[in-house]
Amino acid sequence: MIRLILALFAVSAVTTGFVSRPVTVEQPIATQVDSTIVVDTAEIEISKENQLIVFAEKYLGTPYGYGSNSTSRFDCSGYVRHCFSHLKIDLPHSSAAQAAYGEKVSLKEVKRGDLLFFKGRSTKKKSIGHVAMVYSNENGVVKMIHASTSRGVIIETYNGSDYYTKRFVEARRLIEGAQKDKNKKDDQ
Repeated sequence: MIRLILALFAVSAVTTGFVSRPVTVEQPIATQVDSTIVVDTAEIEISKENQLIVFAEKYLGTPYGYGSNSTSRFDCSGYVRHCFSHLKIDLPHSSAAQAAYGEKVSLKEVKRGDLLFFKGRSTKKKSIGHVAMVYSNENGVVKMIHASTSRGVIIETYNGSDYYTKRFVEARRLIEGAQKDKNKKDDQ
């Protein structure tokens, strides 16, 4: 019983963000044999993607601040940069420059922690002006977490936003390939 309580506490600490480094915890696996519940344990590792998003969630509601380097206000690229620094991945403070990192993935293949890049306010310009992190992708419904100019750090559905679907440029995966893509020109 004590092992079960300790395992549940460890999982809770990781999912609520109290643990800030890669962690292996024991997760209880319970099976019922007749009227007895048998508890066994198995090791699970909290993925870097989940660590990133749990850390990113801490800043929900933080106001927008253009060019801000503070954790009390974020612009989109500063927010992404701060969150990735938690994983020891150093990114520039520019959405266009961040788009030169990682590996390009299709919108259908995005997963938690991937980056979505968008044109700025004008749909006619080709340059990247906004970045968001994929919060989830369930059956093609992509939710993103980002610093919005009008609402600060929020989670919203990409598919439900006419504004962002018209401005989408590309998606990139940095967790598995945080090196700068040598084939991509730096638009900084």
